[in-house]
Amino acid sequence: MNSPEPLVYIADDDEELCKSLAWLLESVSIPSHSYYDVASFLAGYDQDLPACLVLDVRMPKAGGFQLQETLNRIASPIPIIFVSAHGDIRMSVKALRQGAVNFLEKPYDPQHMLDVVQEIWTWPRNASKRTAGGVK
Repeated sequence: MNSPEPLVYIADDDEELCKSLAWLLESVSIPSHSYYDVASFLAGYDQDLPACLVLDVRMPKAGGFQLQETLNRIASPIPIIFVSAHGDIRMSVKALRQGAVNFLEKPYDPQHMLDVVQEIWTWPRNASKRTAGGVK
């Protein structure tokens, strides 16, 4: 039996950004699922699939940090790549200390995003949570 193909979850309230990132990932045969709010992501998230999460910091209602806290509480193994148009050093340090693997500013370089995602796929499937700054 083949193991499932790695998946990228995208959680961002910017629909155009989600479509653009999904297209970018598709261009190199990486499947993705987009969600425009935290509740929709949680309803569609399958913790058993090999995946990573590209997560916006600021979203209506619950934001990225709240979702990160929820995923940490349930001991989710999903690596998180934060993205933000309004990020600062304090925000990125907080994200990384809580287990995120990277923090990218919007607009991000498309090739750098692909590099970060593809680096995650080289990790062992059941590796323990990454330390801050696990992906350069």
